[in-house]
Amino acid sequence: MKLATLMDGSRNGQLAVVSRDLTQAHFATGIATTMQQLLDDWNFVSPQLEDLSATLNGGKARHAFPFEPARCAAPLPRPVAWLRSAGSALEAAAPGALAGPRLPLVAEPADEPFMLTPQIAALTGDIPRGADRETALEAVRLLLLGAEVSQGAAAPEAWRLHTHAWAAFGPVAVTPDELGEAWRRGRIDGLLRVQRAGREAWRSDTAKAAGFGRALASAAQRRPLGAGTLLALALPPQAAGAGAETPAMELSLAPGDHLTLSLATAAADAALGAITLSVDVAADSSADRAAEATP
Repeated sequence: MKLATLMDGSRNGQLAVVSRDLTQAHFATGIATTMQQLLDDWNFVSPQLEDLSATLNGGKARHAFPFEPARCAAPLPRPVAWLRSAGSALEAAAPGALAGPRLPLVAEPADEPFMLTPQIAALTGDIPRGADRETALEAVRLLLLGAEVSQGAAAPEAWRLHTHAWAAFGPVAVTPDELGEAWRRGRIDGLLRVQRAGREAWRSDTAKAAGFGRALASAAQRRPLGAGTLLALALPPQAAGAGAETPAMELSLAPGDHLTLSLATAAADAALGAITLSVDVAADSSADRAAEATP
């Protein structure tokens, strides 16, 4: 099952079911209004959404409409908690609304470069304190694509602990079974690519990322995790070829860049949809420079 949150002017958006080929969608009206409602009452709500998904994929949904990723917010715009990997540990990121799959960035000429950290993420149900790996893994409800963008390659550790610059998430969140054999005991067997102007700029074998079960169990050792917790795991980069230098975890972005992130599995080229990032120069800065150059 694939799900999306469509922007409707509210803080939490409106929940919709999306077809497997990402071409059609159908509002979940009458079943659940928001993603948080689904996560809060998963055992009751998800079977009804699975039925709607089957109807949609069978071409029999009466009120289906074309799916437009540009209309999507983050699948869960306001998570109960947001955890992100920091090396071998986890950090609690600052709360706040998360961006959807299109993230326009504006750079001032004197700014430090933007740094992109590609991620895979999971949304969970309730996880009790002290849960073991298997219990934590059973609480993984949905999987999604993520991208965190900070400014400057060497931000102070305290800054990275308590705040973030921008975080974007893919247009759809999918149940683990939707990935078929690509979902293996808490890991996704796939290849995440970052393309710049149509050419590959960065890649990662996602099967080598930390497992969601272990990471969530570690996070639950001190406190329970509520339904609607978002866990985002940074991905280890993969060298382009034999003898190539291992690339950095972060990818530098420059003004004029246009990047696309997508995850390919054996069964699908964009199993979790795609995230697009663009970096533009501030318009007023361009005008200021033009004025300075005028005698």
